[in-house]
Amino acid sequence: MGELDHTIEKERKLIEMLGYHFIGPDHNYRWIITDKNLNQVGYIQFKKLRNGNKKKGIPKIFGYETFIDSPTFTTHFTRESNDENGNLIEDDEYHYSFDVKRKNGELDHVEMSCGDFPSITMWSKKYGFISFHIGCQGMYLNFKSKTEHFNIEEILVCQNADEEHHANKEYTYQIRNCDKSIELVDDQPMGRTSREISGVQAYDDPNHLKVSLRTWKNGALRYRRDDQVDGTIEEMIQKHQMGLDCFSHFRHHLNHILPFKKDVMSSMVRKDIVDQERLSIFFPDYYEKEANQGKK
Repeated sequence: MGELDHTIEKERKLIEMLGYHFIGPDHNYRWIITDKNLNQVGYIQFKKLRNGNKKKGIPKIFGYETFIDSPTFTTHFTRESNDENGNLIEDDEYHYSFDVKRKNGELDHVEMSCGDFPSITMWSKKYGFISFHIGCQGMYLNFKSKTEHFNIEEILVCQNADEEHHANKEYTYQIRNCDKSIELVDDQPMGRTSREISGVQAYDDPNHLKVSLRTWKNGALRYRRDDQVDGTIEEMIQKHQMGLDCFSHFRHHLNHILPFKKDVMSSMVRKDIVDQERLSIFFPDYYEKEANQGKK
């Protein structure tokens, strides 16, 4: 049983993010999932997932079935523990697919990965489409929000330089807005204003930037300016500030709209990934914690 307990790290992470607990396993290798009031909201069951074929030498496939259905959250998935060659499967990506229940009965579908390529994608009638991911080329973020008078969409892109493939280092921040009576969609530019700032730092020139400013109204380009300046992408991001504010707002937005008890971004994105993709400017809290720990 001890060995089995150590193979449910994927399920454990999700349960802890939700603020739930699990009890077990019992003699049938079943864990009961409970909320903070010890009400049962689901289970994890180790079981046979697929029959094998003895004549063909194909073993049975065993794994874990997870089911959660609470007032705010629902998911049902399986994870295989061995492949068709009988080898144990190591799953380090921690991909989750689930639905968030809203008070009006609507469901928001979410796909989330907490591994080497952290990401979250959400489809919501109330909050719109959300897309965030960090990969081998940098970070991408797109989400919508509302104020008293406007619908707003923000896009943030950071791309790392790659000398081997002659890829430049880039930063782009774009904000779109329209009156709250108008739906903010790509194929309906009327009534929409878009402003964008971007910087390009050539892969072979780390001390200069090409900075571009653009404004569109009703789908038509109304203003454009391009300048060559001294500096780096990191300096531009710090001075511009709106991209940093956008990312900070997004972190708070995720914590507000998802039923997790832990900070969603910290749960998704490991510090070594931030270091690897050179995104420390967006995650200052990661380094403040490290500095504070060093003082103890």
